[in-house]
Amino acid sequence: MEGQNYVLVKSFLATGGSVAYNRGDLVIAAAGSTLQPAQCALSTASTDRILGVVQEDLDAAKVATGKAYVAVMLLGVAQCVAGAALATINTRVMPGASGTAKQVIAAASTGNVPFGVTLGVSGAQGDYISVLLTPGQPALP
Repeated sequence: MEGQNYVLVKSFLATGGSVAYNRGDLVIAAAGSTLQPAQCALSTASTDRILGVVQEDLDAAKVATGKAYVAVMLLGVAQCVAGAALATINTRVMPGASGTAKQVIAAASTGNVPFGVTLGVSGAQGDYISVLLTPGQPALP
């Protein structure tokens, strides 16, 4: 896909029961075990601290087996799904609210944690947008 720049992509055990993971979805770290420490779950709230961006589609039936791994970009330029129009380059982004938490919106709310900046623009919700992932950002004041 044009615009992708892989720096670090890692496989994580996909959790969440019968849910599908789609390319561009935002994920968070999920509690693991000593045998399967690297686990992820789909973002569900604007206050989630984002682990990375899903790089492939994974259907719900495979996730339900509890044995499916998904590639997650941790560092680099990722293609994310916009949760709203983002008209300005270099906008800090965070996960959307309930219902669009797997998508990116402009970071604006106190206490929420941005995880990247836009390198392009989107005209509407559902568009793909290039985001430079910047993990370790502090919460917005």
